[in-house]
Amino acid sequence: MSSNVVVVGSFNVDHVWRCESLPAPGATIAGRYST
Repeated sequence: MSSNVVVVGSFNVDHVWRCESLPAPGATIAGRYST
């Protein structure tokens, strides 16, 4: 006997970093991870 399996759904993860300012083009800045 054979059966079908159907999985419907999604998975999403958001990451939020707090920084004192936005980086200029090509710049690297440090930030703190916020939950």
